[in-house]
Amino acid sequence: MPAAAQEQTAEGAAAFVKYWYRLQAHAATTGDTSGLTRASLKNCDPCSLLVDRLNEIYAAGGYYESFPWRPQIVGAKPERKYFVVLTEVSTDSYKFRESSSEPVITVKPKTRHHLFRLRFGTNGWRMLLIANQTRPSA
Repeated sequence: MPAAAQEQTAEGAAAFVKYWYRLQAHAATTGDTSGLTRASLKNCDPCSLLVDRLNEIYAAGGYYESFPWRPQIVGAKPERKYFVVLTEVSTDSYKFRESSSEPVITVKPKTRHHLFRLRFGTNGWRMLLIANQTRPSA
């Protein structure tokens, strides 16, 4: 984990979110979800769903050829007992297969917007919530 991602500040929260995206890419391209699991709180339902889905894909002989997500931090701030980080993620086209018996799926380039809630505790940052956001208005 980068040193910046260990600071209990808005900048530290943002650095942790970027690190979390790297863990997600590693899990998607290798099937090793242990890092994502460690970086997420047990009550983070979206985190658990993501880990479970990746485990299902790899158990069924599926895979991701790559995971070219490029996150940019849009904002980070403290809120109540956690921090909120907003991101905009650009992706290139990539391919994956849900199982060995399914066809390869090509995902077209896309821009996504995510909201993260994370908490800093005795073990550092942990993900509490991930939510897709609609495109912010201009």
